[in-house]
Amino acid sequence: MKPGFHLGKRHGTGDDDHDHDREEVDCYASGVEDWNKGLHIGAIFIVLVVAGLGVFLPVLGHFVPQLHMPRTMLTLGKHLGTGVIIATALIHMLPGGYESLNDPCIGSRMGDFSGWPGTLAIIAIFAMHLI
Repeated sequence: MKPGFHLGKRHGTGDDDHDHDREEVDCYASGVEDWNKGLHIGAIFIVLVVAGLGVFLPVLGHFVPQLHMPRTMLTLGKHLGTGVIIATALIHMLPGGYESLNDPCIGSRMGDFSGWPGTLAIIAIFAMHLI
């Protein structure tokens, strides 16, 4: 029987009624085959251009009267942007963080505390509010 693959871990051959807890896990890098280097480099520049527009538009509004925005609009935009970033992180990234940091391939490198992803997320949110 062929070895089974799931969640980036390869399990040895055996019957379908094998016990995952006693089985040795072979850890390896997964998802490397379909990684597109050009697409990732292009995404960096796209993010930089869009972020630059978001940053420099209010700066230009200070010097160009036609682009001037009220102060309450800038404050609202900052709070809206922070909320979008936090919501995106919590909805899309936190479940993957729990899955990855509770992976048996990590072992005891981070201790036996299973709440690391939530702890790191709370620290990051607190740091964002301090900034």
